[in-house]
Amino acid sequence: MRIIIKGGVWKNTEDEILKAAVMKYGKNQWARISSLLNRKTPKQCKARWYEWLDPSIKKTEWSREEDEKLLHLAKLMPTQWRTIAPIVGRTPSQCLERYQKLLDEAEMKEGEEDQGQTSEDIRRLRPGEIDPDLESKPARPDPIDMDEDEKEMLSEARARLANTQGKKAKRKAREKQLEESRRLAALQKRRELKAAGIELKYRKKTKGMNYNADIPFHKKAPAGFWDTTEEHERELREKKDQTNILLQKLEGKRRADIEEAERKKDIKRQKQRKEKGESVPQAALKALDEQKKVRTERRKLVLPAPQISESELEEIAKIGYSSEKLIADSASSTASTPLSTPLSTPRLLESQRSSHSQLSGGRTPIRDEMGINTPMSSSGASSIGSETPRMERARQNLIRKQLNEQFSHLPKPKNDFELVVPSKEEDAELAKEDTTEAMEEDAEDVRVREKKLREEAEARRKKLQSHSVQENLPRPHVLEFDQILNEATNDIEREIALEMIAMMAYDAKKNPYPPSQTFGKMEEPEVVEAIALGSKNNHDTKYTLEELDEANRLIEEEMNVMMQKIKIKDISSEFEKAHDRIEKEDVYVVDPDTKIGSYVPLKKMKKDEKIQNLKQQLESNRTKMSKEAAKARKLEKRLAIILGGYQNRGQRLKKEIMEQWKQLEQVTIEYEAYNDLKQNEENIIISHREEELTKSVQVLEQRENELQQKYRELMAEYNTLL
Repeated sequence: MRIIIKGGVWKNTEDEILKAAVMKYGKNQWARISSLLNRKTPKQCKARWYEWLDPSIKKTEWSREEDEKLLHLAKLMPTQWRTIAPIVGRTPSQCLERYQKLLDEAEMKEGEEDQGQTSEDIRRLRPGEIDPDLESKPARPDPIDMDEDEKEMLSEARARLANTQGKKAKRKAREKQLEESRRLAALQKRRELKAAGIELKYRKKTKGMNYNADIPFHKKAPAGFWDTTEEHERELREKKDQTNILLQKLEGKRRADIEEAERKKDIKRQKQRKEKGESVPQAALKALDEQKKVRTERRKLVLPAPQISESELEEIAKIGYSSEKLIADSASSTASTPLSTPLSTPRLLESQRSSHSQLSGGRTPIRDEMGINTPMSSSGASSIGSETPRMERARQNLIRKQLNEQFSHLPKPKNDFELVVPSKEEDAELAKEDTTEAMEEDAEDVRVREKKLREEAEARRKKLQSHSVQENLPRPHVLEFDQILNEATNDIEREIALEMIAMMAYDAKKNPYPPSQTFGKMEEPEVVEAIALGSKNNHDTKYTLEELDEANRLIEEEMNVMMQKIKIKDISSEFEKAHDRIEKEDVYVVDPDTKIGSYVPLKKMKKDEKIQNLKQQLESNRTKMSKEAAKARKLEKRLAIILGGYQNRGQRLKKEIMEQWKQLEQVTIEYEAYNDLKQNEENIIISHREEELTKSVQVLEQRENELQQKYRELMAEYNTLL
């Protein structure tokens, strides 16, 4: 088998394929690029591009400035060629090679008389060695007769690189074929293991967390003070509705798509305006909007209250009129100080008294009554950092003094207070207003409260309905109102019958059961009037709950009195007896024309009618049985789908349990047999063996003693002979 080691000298064809692949796939997909080159790895392709083929690489001669920069950086950052290379403007391998060459030249200049091996001779490759830096060497020219492998590689690269539309059919088909072959191989392996009696549990290997099923870093929120069952139920309902939904619907439209749609709308709108002649430049519209913003409506001028009254103004005018002759012409005299208000005059006099005169000697004081001349605002002042602690204290004292003066001019307080004790009702109303203004009710609480009110209203409405509607009891198909009215014997029963007819008519209209309910014959005018009244009026709101409770109480009292008269203790047992008697005496017959059933006395029926009724019952029972059988078959199929795996697993576990039970029985028998054998050995065989071994030991000891005695005699005889 031919083994190909990736690497080696780069050829001209490989360089051209690499250039074309980089133009198509970019400088990040080196694994895909290396798939075009059979003898090169992704790392080698990347190194070849960045060390030799990149157009930004300088391959000119090194200048003196570059050499000086290289030597200086190599001294500052030794062996850090990847850091030095961008600064110099060369590749790391070029920098290293140039640095070694400069070192060799310097070494040759210094040691000309010593003609030993130079560093270049040491670095030169020996026969059989592989150059570790082939990516930075020029490419080898292509031979005239190329190998079949190289021709195949070139044709495949030409075919793949010619596909500029991005179609992946060939690669996808190849990957699909590989995946299918891998699946078939795994399936064949499992079948062979299963045939050999080895069953392996197939588990899908998942490295790390399954982000499609689990939530990373999810911590369950602790239980709070409020009930959240409705929220969980709503989440479950929403989850059920969210099955088989595309991810695009969940995420919504992307911002880029929305902007593109809006851009198209704007272009279309501008085109329509241009066709209509309504197109206005956007800059003009923007300028117009700004002018509209600036031209806001002028507010009403609000002036403060006057500090000088009309009489004071008249006095000031008189003073000015009388002193006009004393004042010189305004053209030849300087401007006089404006006249101040009477309220501010004492304050100015006080400040003039406290300030120093300009004629008094010494340093000119800083005039900063309003605190405007700060060090940062004045041009000639120094910064705050140049102030001394004494100046800072003086400034603080001045500010404190000014504050005291300003507080001293405030009017004296007038201790005139009135205490009004509010009533409890006003306090309650104020507290209620404060609570309503302070805290707005939560939307969830509003929803729960409204739901509770709706449930209470629904329960109240159900209580007002008739008992047959409340209990959802079956109601007759045909209403024989005339017969109900004819059964009444007196006026009271007649009124009750009419009310019952009205209620039945209302229930038949508002709460039909079944929906195909019809009315019977109506000949009595009172019945027609009662039906019209019942259909028109709302019996659910005709009476209140208190009235219905009172009516139920009266009915119970009347029933107790009637039961005492008839001497009936348990009405349910009597009802069961009457029901059984009716079932025996009456027969339920369905009219074939109207498909409506009714009870007919058995005595009044003829033999043919009885046979026909029994046939109908048989047919109806068969129909019901077939429907139930169809339902049962559907249910069996559904259960077989749901429980099929469990049944198979149950059968397999049952089989394993039986095998384990048989093994347990066999092991128990073996255990009992070996236990009996052990008892026999301990009781009989071991004692017999001990006796035999004891006898043999005694025989050996006796024999040893005899031989020792004989040995002593022979040794004594030997000594005597010597």
